[in-house]
Amino acid sequence: MINEKIRIYCLPYAGGSATIYNKWKKYTSENIKLIPVELAGRGRRFNEKSYENIEESVNDIFSKIRNELEESKYALFGHSMGSFLIYKLYQKILSEKLPLPIHMFFSGRYAPNRSDNKRPYHKLSDEDLKIEIKKIGGTPDEIFENHELWDVFGKILREDYRILDNHSFCKEIEKVNCNISVLTGNKDILVKDYDLNEWRNFTYGDFNLYTFDGGHFFINIEYSEIILLINHILKKYI
Repeated sequence: MINEKIRIYCLPYAGGSATIYNKWKKYTSENIKLIPVELAGRGRRFNEKSYENIEESVNDIFSKIRNELEESKYALFGHSMGSFLIYKLYQKILSEKLPLPIHMFFSGRYAPNRSDNKRPYHKLSDEDLKIEIKKIGGTPDEIFENHELWDVFGKILREDYRILDNHSFCKEIEKVNCNISVLTGNKDILVKDYDLNEWRNFTYGDFNLYTFDGGHFFINIEYSEIILLINHILKKYI
């Protein structure tokens, strides 16, 4: 390996930007380089066209990091939608015969073989979508109350849910060949204990579950504790 620092690529949740991870950097160990990965249609890539499907999003993410995958050991972190994206990203990296991640962190998401019974979020009216998002918590009231903010956030959110709602979820379990950590909030209404424990069937390595105080967006509150956990886990690979 050329670079001794372990890279950790972090993917955001539906409607989120990679900037949510910027404040994490000051807590990371000196042996770790935290790299937020921005998705098309938001943040500094706001003017780029949104993805048509999951495959397009994964191919785009892969294109952004592929040249770095042989430079050093690396890990993957994703929250909610980001968890599903890193799972699909692993499969893409595997198919390209490139070095695989040393560890994967799946946060705020049920296992990939879980099917959604809810009605598609991307087809909801603005008012119904707002009601559903408010139930989850974690989104500032000003976004719902300010028409301009909602127009921007709602569009990104709807596009993210569209590619998730239209994707056929995994009927067969494809295991990853690395240890995995699953993170959850103890008040998350979207993810149940059974859903979390199902992740253990998706790895050939070790499975560990970590619970933090908070709802679905606990990562925006407990991030310093999360980074301490990441530092501790990745230290073993240095």
